Amino acid sequence: GLQKIIQIFTQTLQMTVKEQSERKTIIFSDSRQDAAKYAVGIQWSHYQDTIRLIALETMKRQAEDKDLAIIRNLQNPRRMFREALRCLHERFPDQQELLYSIEDAFYDQEPLTSNQEDLLTALGTNYPFTALQNDCFDTLINLGMNPGGYGNRVETSQVAGRLGTPIRHNWESVFNWDEDAVSRRPRHLLENHQNQLAENIDAELKRMITEQLLFARRDMGLEGLGLAWCEPYIDSDRWQIDGIDVSEMMSAVVRILGERRYTKIYYPYTDQMETPAFLRDYISKSAERIGYPGDEVIRVIEAQQESSGSFENSLILVEKLNLRLPQSDTIFQCPQCRRKHLYKAGGICTNTQCLERLVEIDREEDPFREFGNYYANQANSDVQPHRFHCEELTAQTDSEERPKRQRWFQGVILDNENLRTDEIDLLSVTTTMEAGVDIGALSIVMMGNVPPQRFNYQQRVGRAGRRGDPIAYSLTLCRLRTHDDHYFSHTSEITNTPPPSPYLDLRSSDIIRRVLAKEVLFHVFPKSEIETPNERNVHGEFGKVADWVANRKKLSEWIKTQQGQLQQIVQMLILQTESNLQNGTEDLIDWVTNKLETNINECVKNHKHKGDDLSQVLAESGLLPMFGFPTGVRLLYHETPRNSNWPPTSGVVDRDIELAISQFAPGSETIKDKRIHTSIGLVSYKREQGRIVSDSGIASQKIIGFCDDCKAIFEEASENDSYCEICGSEKYKPIRGIEPKGFLTNFRPDDAHESFNWTPRSTYSRLPSDTLTDLKQEHNFLWETAEKLKLLSINTNNDRLFTLQKKRNSAALVSAAVCRELANKNDSYSFNETSDLEEYKQESALYAAKTTDVLLIEINELPVGILPNQMGEYWRAALYSFGFLFRQFVASRLDVSPEELRIEIRPIPVEKDGIYKQQVFIADALANGAGYCRHLGEDTNGELRLLIFLRDMLNPNDTFAKGLIAHGDDCDSSCYNKGCMRDYSNMPYHPFLDWRLGLDVAELCLNENYQMDLRKDYWFPLVDLVEKNLIELRPSLERKDYNGVPVFEDRTQRRAFILHHPLASTGDWAGEHIASVIVDLEDAGFKVGYINIFDAIRRVSVVMNTLNQTG
Repeated sequence: GLQKIIQIFTQTLQMTVKEQSERKTIIFSDSRQDAAKYAVGIQWSHYQDTIRLIALETMKRQAEDKDLAIIRNLQNPRRMFREALRCLHERFPDQQELLYSIEDAFYDQEPLTSNQEDLLTALGTNYPFTALQNDCFDTLINLGMNPGGYGNRVETSQVAGRLGTPIRHNWESVFNWDEDAVSRRPRHLLENHQNQLAENIDAELKRMITEQLLFARRDMGLEGLGLAWCEPYIDSDRWQIDGIDVSEMMSAVVRILGERRYTKIYYPYTDQMETPAFLRDYISKSAERIGYPGDEVIRVIEAQQESSGSFENSLILVEKLNLRLPQSDTIFQCPQCRRKHLYKAGGICTNTQCLERLVEIDREEDPFREFGNYYANQANSDVQPHRFHCEELTAQTDSEERPKRQRWFQGVILDNENLRTDEIDLLSVTTTMEAGVDIGALSIVMMGNVPPQRFNYQQRVGRAGRRGDPIAYSLTLCRLRTHDDHYFSHTSEITNTPPPSPYLDLRSSDIIRRVLAKEVLFHVFPKSEIETPNERNVHGEFGKVADWVANRKKLSEWIKTQQGQLQQIVQMLILQTESNLQNGTEDLIDWVTNKLETNINECVKNHKHKGDDLSQVLAESGLLPMFGFPTGVRLLYHETPRNSNWPPTSGVVDRDIELAISQFAPGSETIKDKRIHTSIGLVSYKREQGRIVSDSGIASQKIIGFCDDCKAIFEEASENDSYCEICGSEKYKPIRGIEPKGFLTNFRPDDAHESFNWTPRSTYSRLPSDTLTDLKQEHNFLWETAEKLKLLSINTNNDRLFTLQKKRNSAALVSAAVCRELANKNDSYSFNETSDLEEYKQESALYAAKTTDVLLIEINELPVGILPNQMGEYWRAALYSFGFLFRQFVASRLDVSPEELRIEIRPIPVEKDGIYKQQVFIADALANGAGYCRHLGEDTNGELRLLIFLRDMLNPNDTFAKGLIAHGDDCDSSCYNKGCMRDYSNMPYHPFLDWRLGLDVAELCLNENYQMDLRKDYWFPLVDLVEKNLIELRPSLERKDYNGVPVFEDRTQRRAFILHHPLASTGDWAGEHIASVIVDLEDAGFKVGYINIFDAIRRVSVVMNTLNQTG
């Protein structure tokens, strides 16, 4: 996967930097989860590669073994010979007879026989598994790497301390860390749990060597790569089959069983008595090749397994295997599946799904010899095993870990820390590390994706560079996304284009009013009067909702007595703002004096949970800013919260609630610090009487109407509703919606190695179809603006909902299905539904509400000839295109980022049967709104600003429209050109955005008689492109224009295809311009077909089906 690619590129770049200490690398991504995956994936891949590299290096060294060379040459002096012989006796206890015979030859001064020479050569290419495991262990531990890899079983052990609190011991505690070398601590000096940890490390290393080196799947094991093979101990006296070498045949048996995981590692308590069917098939096929009865060969092989110390019945004892280096210049390859074999064995492919006969070929003639050569090249290069410690450093990293990881990355190790193991070589980070964090000088900066903007790229690349070094590397990986694809093809736009100037919008009266409310409440309620001593609660500055009844008098009294201070606050806030705000000082003072208390009263009255923080409630209602102390963040608790760590700074992951209802939903997996944390349900914690307890008010609940067909939602729904008011679908259902305050796991994380991150589906933000229904008309569109409307995001778990039950002795709601699945995967987690959960079950969806300002736009009348039903994909594409094009224009006029506005559509009920309409809604991206949408709904010089903007956007003399049309030859739908619609924030919509469609919808808003056709100048380049593509697909086609309507005629088949606008009706519902062409073509004897230009650009298969239709 991507992590493997990044690891290979990173280590290749690092090899160009001579000093290990100067190889520090940072990899940027734009997602905390991507950063977490990179950290674990890269380190895990490196660990696997290091084992492979150690094995190949040590095997090569053994082939050039000094002791074997001395023995082979019968080398004097005697002392040297005797010492070499003694070492070989220890290393090869099963070769005593051979070694004694060589000793006799030495003292008799006789040369070695050819048989003895061959046996010594074979001995040099034999590498016992135990020696491999020991070499890997010693090399890894001296590099500062855990030999067992990474995971719960090999990183820590724990024992219950006083008061039952677990005391953890890290894996480093079972070793002696001397300056020159690392050694195991004696068992009698370790506690039982530490000895168990040491055994786990040995077992995991053994498993990893077996799984990732010897018998890796997809032919990535040693033999599949053509590097070495595994050979069991054999009893040649019990082999009576001519034509098959016993050693080779049993090696093939080992390979087949090993790749199916038939080892005592995976089945420690199972006695596999019978030969598996897949192995019997291979043996029978081999026997057939040499003309032996299959049952006879099976019997002989079973006898070999019985007498060999390398098997226990049909299970392999990997510690009793030898590894052999190839000595021949030929290999045996399967002509069907191309699998490599380093010996002939039964002459049959060991891929039991293939079983074709093998062909002997020269290694150099192997057409697939490059496959897997990354590993072979590593073994033959100067690359040495080295540590590659990777960690994530993002906003989800525990607060006490962040400075430590920064320090370790810079090589600053304290006396009580371990330089070998703690120093970090690669940090996986997000946008927060672009600036302002000291991480020292770097030689290498990598990016796991193309950054959102040129500014981000500039900041990240600027991290690379070391004073005095002439070269620093920056490498960007482009993922399979439209954003990355664009910048891969237009590199200079991300590397050289001047970044946009930063801006600070000082025009919004809404924002200044919220800040003013916050300042007033800050002066009314000093922190010392409200908060519990030493409690760092960011939402607690103004007390709880329940306290407001008593505290409101303080606000009234302050306003009456502190008018002078109020005026000073207002004067300070309006400094450097726009003139309209500076002239509105009295309005702001009047709002505080006469309306603030009333507005707070209304918020408190409508809020059900009186134990919530007042600041949070006011922020979510739009009275306070949604940045700074109050936020829409929700926590996932992956550790039991503690009184000493409250509010928690560790043991949690936070996300904005719109993301949390998807990423933290029950069953979803979150990666943090190389662990998978699976959410099991919902919870809210609070501190009560010196303890952290679960709060009964874990969520807000309401009935929400949801239609899975048209995606409409209804905020005021009834449990008795049975069908959708908009589309009539029976897939509509009233559902219980829960807006959670927090989430929890089972506090038993799994290891994050390779497969992870399943997430239930979440919808986009939607405006309920039963709100803001009365619109005003202007030309051919209806419109309305509103402040503080609620947008809802809903996670229905793919329409299955979440079945939740209350935990006994707790207020948490959890999913029994998720708990059962986790209990089946993790032995340390026990779950019993009957005893752990209450009986009552509720089925719910998760929702998130966001308050902001909204502008609605709806096309009023559709002329004849335009598709009447707006629920289809072409209308959806057109409405989204109009919305994002208008967003781009508004942003350029207001001199703000397009990301300040969000675009969505909502379905609405229409009285005509079978005809559905949709509205475009534009929402301020800032929680509670920044005033941009309401600004568009205001009058300027007696005319609606929205109308002015629409006219200006379409004005061919305006720079915006000029730029769009000018780039039409290079843009067939949408692009990143300045003024066009694509950017990082609307990536999910890229496939169907089209600026031409957007312009046409804008024209229709101003003219009810506007015809959707291809006769506009800006459609011509696209029609010419389609002509070129169609004629390449079907050379017999010829283009003709009928009154400006492009038609492609196939005179050989007497068929004609009308190329039409995406929103144009065809057939009996066609507009006049197409209907007349249909008559002309039918009069000329053509059978008429239709090609939608939207499909012609995007979907070749749809066009091909149209061209190939008959009849």
